[in-house]
Amino acid sequence: DIPYWAAIWPAAQLMGKYLLAHPEKVRGFKVLDLGCGGGMVSIAAKAAGAREVLANDIDIYCEWMVGLNAQANGMEIKFSAENLLLTAPDSTLEMILVSDLFYDREVSAVLMQWLKQARKNGSRVLIADGSRPFGPKENVTLITEEIFETNFELEGRNERLVKLLELE
Repeated sequence: DIPYWAAIWPAAQLMGKYLLAHPEKVRGFKVLDLGCGGGMVSIAAKAAGAREVLANDIDIYCEWMVGLNAQANGMEIKFSAENLLLTAPDSTLEMILVSDLFYDREVSAVLMQWLKQARKNGSRVLIADGSRPFGPKENVTLITEEIFETNFELEGRNERLVKLLELE
């Protein structure tokens, strides 16, 4: 079994693909990749021209993987294993990227409150949701959506619809 963060989930694929196709969304920005896993979205944000990228995941082993992936791509990406949802959002963040974090009802509610506060503070928020049970349905604008083939053993299905949303 591989850890959840070691897979490149369809939501991260769509987010990374979008950032590389639309670098103006992050170019020159201070970016947070919340729930970064192995850091694929962080790397895409940096490749698209983000000034600074903070990869964050509460699984401390992600730091090792993000470090390896950043080094392999010749990039500097900062990492934090702090549970950022326990503190107020950093008001200096210009863009927050969230890929596939809406699995659990209670955590999803806390996450949305935190993201709404970040939005009020001036951060833009992009969410790639892989049609998880507690994904945001209100106060978001659909940017794009795509169906991805998936690994049945990991996902329990052969494909997944992913929506890229911006928090209003």
